[in-house]
Amino acid sequence: MSFLKDVFQTADEIKQSQEKLKDAVDASSRQAAALIRPYLSEVQNEILSEILEGLVASVAEHSFQIGYSSAMQTFAEAAAALQARSHAQQ
Repeated sequence: MSFLKDVFQTADEIKQSQEKLKDAVDASSRQAAALIRPYLSEVQNEILSEILEGLVASVAEHSFQIGYSSAMQTFAEAAAALQARSHAQQ
């Protein structure tokens, strides 16, 4: 049961981290829109949008990879603990 608890806890932590990242990116985008965009031409605004989209995609992918690695580490540790308990009971 501890293994499943670890799995669900790790999944929840990943989801919370993703939500925090999304909120931070949204806030930064709103700040950029308010502070920078009024002074840029239409072409410059389009270029800025492309740069921000690429940056957000890169950060989101990296965040997912970190979360996935963390989850796999947690699962491996939980599986090792289950296996150790199983051997100890035999």
